[in-house]
Amino acid sequence: AESGAAVRVALTDGATRRLERLARDAGVTAGTVVQAAWALLLARLTGRDEVVFGTTVSGRPPELPGVEAMNGLFITTLPTRLAVPREGTLTDWLRRVQEAQSEDRRFDFLPLPRLRALTGLPERAALFDSIVVFENYPVDDALAAAHGLRLSGLEGIETTNYPLSLVAYPGARLALRVGYDARLFDAGTAERIGEYLT
Repeated sequence: AESGAAVRVALTDGATRRLERLARDAGVTAGTVVQAAWALLLARLTGRDEVVFGTTVSGRPPELPGVEAMNGLFITTLPTRLAVPREGTLTDWLRRVQEAQSEDRRFDFLPLPRLRALTGLPERAALFDSIVVFENYPVDDALAAAHGLRLSGLEGIETTNYPLSLVAYPGARLALRVGYDARLFDAGTAERIGEYLT
């Protein structure tokens, strides 16, 4: 599979501010809220109380000696397994999601093939069919200008080898890119997924 086609949606300014306030009041990150929303959406669409999807992480644990001097791409994808409760409050669930994510980060230095081998699943069984990426690295025009650089026409084309992907871009309006494999989903389905997610 390859999530090469995509639809883009964005929250309104007001909805973005409410999401940020929800995260702040719950004591969690906006990335946690996005992952929880994806889990809730997957649970509702599949009729399951528990879902698994991939989450990208930096792969640079602070306790790694010399990490601040290392160059290179360290990102990795970890399986994120979340139970979507039928009872309780949203803020309590968000806190549990973030606590579980923090616990899982102890293993973010392991490559996905190694994690997969530890599961004991059959060789061709997939750990997950979708992936969530929260793009939290800054693109700062002012910082670039201070160094004599100008950024223009900046656009990334992101595809994954998963049938479905979600990339969230924080900003004044949270933007979401739902990537999909056009052999498995049609554009209308991807658009509805984006609408349901917002």
